Amino acid sequence: MERTTHVSSDGLRRVDAVGPSVIPGWDLVYDKPENNAQVIRREESTYALACTLHLHAKALSTQNEERHWRETGGWCPGCVAGLPPVGADQARS
Repeated sequence: MERTTHVSSDGLRRVDAVGPSVIPGWDLVYDKPENNAQVIRREESTYALACTLHLHAKALSTQNEERHWRETGGWCPGCVAGLPPVGADQARS
């Protein structure tokens, strides 16, 4: 899938968001379903890694930092603690 880009106000070329993320107020930049994660952005250069299971967002200093956190794990407290996904208790009711 080819991604479109734009030149932002700071002169850097950025990938366009593909829609809303699981975290309200943030845009989805990349979906990483194999890791239950999304790379998300707010405004032009504020990035985070979002857990789609627990709706937790880990702030990132740069977009490229997300790979380190996805590969090493431990960035979502809910996943680390083995908690059920958000909304799982309502689905069983």
